[in-house]
Amino acid sequence: MRNRRYPEAFQGNLKKNNYYEGWYNKVVDKNTKYSYTFIPTIAINRKSKSSQAFIQILNGQTGRMHYIRHQLKKFESLSNTEFAIRIDKCYFSTKGFILDIDRDDMKIKGNIKYSNPILWQRSFLQPNVMGILNYIPLLETYHGIVSMNHTLTGSLDINDIIIDFTNGKGYVEKDWGSSFPEGYIWAQTNHFSEPELSMVLSVALVPLFGLKIKGFFCVIWHKGTFYKFTTYTNARVRFLEISEEIIRLLIEDRRYFADITIDKSNIKFTKLRAPKLGDMSFDIIETLNSRIKVHLYDKRNHKVILEDTGNNAGLDIYNIDLLK
Repeated sequence: MRNRRYPEAFQGNLKKNNYYEGWYNKVVDKNTKYSYTFIPTIAINRKSKSSQAFIQILNGQTGRMHYIRHQLKKFESLSNTEFAIRIDKCYFSTKGFILDIDRDDMKIKGNIKYSNPILWQRSFLQPNVMGILNYIPLLETYHGIVSMNHTLTGSLDINDIIIDFTNGKGYVEKDWGSSFPEGYIWAQTNHFSEPELSMVLSVALVPLFGLKIKGFFCVIWHKGTFYKFTTYTNARVRFLEISEEIIRLLIEDRRYFADITIDKSNIKFTKLRAPKLGDMSFDIIETLNSRIKVHLYDKRNHKVILEDTGNNAGLDIYNIDLLK
């Protein structure tokens, strides 16, 4: 329960079985020419003897994925209350990361620091985006937001090309549990024309108390205010459209209404590995090149709070027809 109050910190232990835990670190340079995600993860499945620590790396421009695998013992948690971990020579935390990778097809060295992070406004009932559900044991998967938005300082030498990320933007979140949902949509961007704007959403088919329900959350941070639409706050997805070109959601609670359109047309997706009972045994698809249009409206005073389109958007989907 101590760790559950700090979801961004490591929640598991290396003696678990059928378990995974990973942190999604997205970085985009100032001119939005380069975008990468670095996902340090552990995955434990003793039956398949596939337990491991690894870092998945997605190059948003080329769409190429690298899977840097290590023995599980190379993973180390450095804090019970903060995001701070190490895998071999690589270090990741709420304050940034250090990479030192030397493989035949991927050589990276560098240090990226995070400043001015937009952290979740923690309370006991809402330690993170899952709210009180965070304390329910044995859910298939849990989700946490580490930083909705932050500024980058530093550079990375990637295969002898030095990329300066100074004054770029970053985003960090995490997942843990036994398996990814059998069908879901996840999308995120903080690259709007309004610099103080960031959003993330997820809709997933999840098992709960013997039933399969559509759980969801949508969080919009705008000029210091968090607008939270979640299952546990009695918000509702009033409309969900899934086509070849777009995903559109109409979401509302008692006060606010959000109209969100995700553009997935003419986008090349990349396969990333995902966990099933702690075994990295199936593939999802992801891109860092989607676009998301967000319209947020206050129903009480009939006021448009914001209307903007975000680029360099992460979009991660799997079996989305199950959500129709």
